[in-house]
Amino acid sequence: YGNDFHLGLDAYQAYAYTTDQVKFYNTKKPFTDLGYVQGLYNEQMLHIVHTQNISPNWNLAFDIRKIGSDGIYQRQKNSLGNIAASNWIHSKNKQFNSLLSICYNHFKLQDNGGVADDGVLTDSLIINKSLATVWFDSSETEIYQRCISVQNSYMFGDSTYHSEWDSTKFFKEKFFIQHNFQFETGSTNFFAGGNDLLHYQNLFIDSFHTNDSLKYQLIQNSLHLNFTPYYDHQFKIDLTATHQLWRVNG
Repeated sequence: YGNDFHLGLDAYQAYAYTTDQVKFYNTKKPFTDLGYVQGLYNEQMLHIVHTQNISPNWNLAFDIRKIGSDGIYQRQKNSLGNIAASNWIHSKNKQFNSLLSICYNHFKLQDNGGVADDGVLTDSLIINKSLATVWFDSSETEIYQRCISVQNSYMFGDSTYHSEWDSTKFFKEKFFIQHNFQFETGSTNFFAGGNDLLHYQNLFIDSFHTNDSLKYQLIQNSLHLNFTPYYDHQFKIDLTATHQLWRVNG
């Protein structure tokens, strides 16, 4: 995370799509990838990727993923959904590039406070663990995340030949400028209730359930400059400036 502000809600972040993970394509023909996986405890994952060029300089793509599982114990059922889309427009020589990425994540998760009798963890005669009683037997978490990123870049330089015997031209970059705008918003809502909260009645206003939530918004602007003073040297100067504005409330 570097020096960025960090919310610390990482339990399910590995399953979320972010604008940094969105892929951009350049395909001569439409391409679709479809995958489905099913596991022992009704784990299921459906993954669809489709991309196609609208024109030689314009590509659209989307990525959809759906994950679900019933779990082994009670109150472990979950449903995770992700959608990502990308749009890439560039000039013929790719001096100018415009990239748009969008992502959406929705996680709906059942929670529990552990098994009431830990003997179920070691008793080999208890085969069906879903029959074991759990604490907090009506708890759940719901997470929403939405993000969008717009990145525009331009390269300054000259077209030149590979050599005096080669008529093929290539572009030599001398100055590169890039601006990235990112907006992200999300929320985490937690509801805890059930048979164990009675033990904490002095800690809660309501002894049968409790709620908690967190909402945030992020606006980020980044400007990146890359300067190569001499074409025939590897020496480069890189400058990056980033500004973040966070709004966090419960």
